[in-house]
Amino acid sequence: MTDEVQAPKTLAEALLAFQAGAGELDLVKDRTGQVGSQKTKYLDLDKLTKATRPLLNRHGLVWQTFPTTLDGKPALRYTLTHVASGQYQDETMLLVLDRESSQGQGAALTYSRRQARQAVLDLVA
Repeated sequence: MTDEVQAPKTLAEALLAFQAGAGELDLVKDRTGQVGSQKTKYLDLDKLTKATRPLLNRHGLVWQTFPTTLDGKPALRYTLTHVASGQYQDETMLLVLDRESSQGQGAALTYSRRQARQAVLDLVA
């Protein structure tokens, strides 16, 4: 008899395995930003990606984001794919721009990428 772990066969099984191991992730709000006049702490996208990608890959999951448009407005499309089964979950969310510029769109993309990843994977920093 072996202690070999079965690879997840479905997207739901892979996400369950990911969430079971998510407690080992170091997700600490260690960056400071400002919303209006209020200072706030957050987990930056770079740290979130570095922390979650190895665990996603371990369970055969791929996370992708794509800048796009929805009804002619800037948006972010995201996809969580289970490679072995080909099953995926995807959605598109409108970007909320604080200013109409390349920098404003870049900031909205970064914020949305971080929020979508945390929400879909059910992660809390």
